[in-house]
Amino acid sequence: MNDLGLVIKEASQAVKAHNFSHALDLLNQNLDQDPSHIDSLYLAAVCSRYMQSYDRAQDYLNQLLKLAPDMGRVHQELGHLKRATGDVETAIAQYRHACERNPGLLASWQILYEFYKHQNNTNAANHVKEKIDRLIALPPALLHVTQILHESRLAEAEEICRKFLKQNPKNTEGMSLLAEIASRLGYLGDAEFLLESAVTFNPEDAELRLSYMLLLRKKQDFAASIEQAKILCERFPDNLTYKAQMAIEKMQNGQYEQAIDIFDNVLAIAPKDPNTLTSKAHALKTFGNNEAAIQNYKAAYVSKPDHGEAYFSLANLKTYNFTPQEVTLMEAQIDRPELPQKDRAYFHFAMAHAYEKEKRFEDSIHHLKQGNLIKRQQSSYSSKRMTQEIETHIDICSSSFFKKLAAGGCDAPDPIFIVGLPRAGSTLIEQILASHSQVDGTLELPNILTHAQSLRGQERLSGIGNYPEVLKTLSPEKRLEMGQTYIKDT
Repeated sequence: MNDLGLVIKEASQAVKAHNFSHALDLLNQNLDQDPSHIDSLYLAAVCSRYMQSYDRAQDYLNQLLKLAPDMGRVHQELGHLKRATGDVETAIAQYRHACERNPGLLASWQILYEFYKHQNNTNAANHVKEKIDRLIALPPALLHVTQILHESRLAEAEEICRKFLKQNPKNTEGMSLLAEIASRLGYLGDAEFLLESAVTFNPEDAELRLSYMLLLRKKQDFAASIEQAKILCERFPDNLTYKAQMAIEKMQNGQYEQAIDIFDNVLAIAPKDPNTLTSKAHALKTFGNNEAAIQNYKAAYVSKPDHGEAYFSLANLKTYNFTPQEVTLMEAQIDRPELPQKDRAYFHFAMAHAYEKEKRFEDSIHHLKQGNLIKRQQSSYSSKRMTQEIETHIDICSSSFFKKLAAGGCDAPDPIFIVGLPRAGSTLIEQILASHSQVDGTLELPNILTHAQSLRGQERLSGIGNYPEVLKTLSPEKRLEMGQTYIKDT
């Protein structure tokens, strides 16, 4: 632990002892060394609120919104601050933002529940109560994992989760959380095993089955994911979320008319749901009905003005021209500090398209750069790590390596592998080949990456592992097994 971390630890203890003045003095020492230290800014805001220095608390939180706009605890603290100053409407909005960014924030859910009860909003109160009950039922260790997982502290979350599961090997919540960590790190095979096991242990847990279904979809195992969607819809026929997921499964299987019908059924009950409107628009676009798709994208952003995906999807049509009024709306959204980064990126890319159409090329390039900067910050990609991996592959996968291991493996002629650098024309080649009646063009399948991940062999998902060195030790039997598995799964 570095010096800043030691100060945070001491300041946290002072906060727990309600010694806010001393804690703030310690935190300011940190901020003198690093004005952008997120934990120090957050605790400084908390201390200032308790000391009723509300303007100073707001200043700390404004800095945090620039540095960590998707940190749920920042929005929760903003909610606490606005409630303390009597601005209940803004406070409730911030608690909603907090829960959207970090579903593990129990305090925000509890305040929302009381608010919805007071407003006699029974449906919303019941929904929030389900979230609260599920969080309260979690062991403290897993509640902590839930909270830090949504702050991308994956290594720490994994360590706590594994320690818990060693003592509670059949705890399905722990298995689900570890599966989420595995999925985020790209270990889809490990995630599938964990969720499949968890669903077997607790088949009545609908949220668990939904996670399993979404993981199968991420793996592009659409035959398996639609089966899970069917189970959810059969057991909970009135659940609109599960119906909408079934429609998405229909889309993935090319059944667009059926998908649109299901979306229409959902929208008959919830006509302003932006996600369903957007999903229906995607289906209409793919089905070739661009005009109807445009109307649904517009309805989505009218329902939720900060729904960046709707604007981005309009831009992604390539033929759509934004009106001056729409450009004004997008500019206003981008300026909002509480806008989620995912939506902010969507808005930047949509604005880039709008300005390009207007031949305002410098403005277009600016928004492209800003959007790409956000995507880069959200990505775990490391050019240094990628260069090292490629160089290691080159060293290991030499001509002598392949000569030595010439025999073995699966010799099925079925797959056609197309490889190439980005923007080199690989998709065009795939489309040309797929036009043949005996060739089925797939998406970019994750199976090869899943095999590579399974060979890394590290104890921790967040570790480095020993791939590709392990390729030297693969027996002919292991290569045959992996090849046959690839053919079976794809």
